[in-house]
Amino acid sequence: MKVYNTPYGIFYSRPYYSANRMDEMAAEALAKAGLADDEPGEIPIEDVLEDCMGVAAEYSPLPADVMGCATFFPGGLAKVEIHENLSATGDDLTLDRRRRATIAHELGHGLAHTHLYVQRFAFEREQADYDPSLPQRAHMACRSSDIREVGNKPAGGNSYSWIEWQANYLMGALLVPRRALLLHLEVWTGPQNGVCSPRLPASARAEAQESVAEAFHVSRQLAGIRLDGLFPEQTDDQLDLFAGGPA
Repeated sequence: MKVYNTPYGIFYSRPYYSANRMDEMAAEALAKAGLADDEPGEIPIEDVLEDCMGVAAEYSPLPADVMGCATFFPGGLAKVEIHENLSATGDDLTLDRRRRATIAHELGHGLAHTHLYVQRFAFEREQADYDPSLPQRAHMACRSSDIREVGNKPAGGNSYSWIEWQANYLMGALLVPRRALLLHLEVWTGPQNGVCSPRLPASARAEAQESVAEAFHVSRQLAGIRLDGLFPEQTDDQLDLFAGGPA
């Protein structure tokens, strides 16, 4: 993991994770929860959170625009709160997928950013004005605009472009693991042979996206983003080395 010093913000360093590394981090988290990352299907994300971080998702009356909140203590991630409106989703698939995405997003912060808060708390304790009678804690409140589907590269130059992008990429990697996705797509790509990169025909993309959303119980947007990460959208002609171009 590369680390960059940051002259602004609440942290003193900024970690850099490649998309491949975050896919590996998600697979490691699933393994810690006793789950395989090569079995297509719905990931029990609340169990993964509890097994990896030792905390259970709590449903709380958060502010209207805050979907989730991660609380950090000097020892690490201490609490994950999800907006109470997401606690009883019933038959509303969209709302339930939003709930699962929010939990995965907060877990993403736990996996990628816990060490930043631990370092920050340690630095604060070394300062002359440190008051040991005051509890050290920090809340990362994630609004609905923060929790969104993202691709392999951050967009924009604001503060969102690293810390929230990392949590969002991990959200996708946790809910739709790379190896499980590749296996699920073999009905369209054919079996992987380890020699040639699999190809998803453009004509099958819409059907594959819908199938991934259903199989992994995620939004169609997230399914599409995960597809784009493995198979950047191109026409079938562009993918054929010997194609003469569109007629």
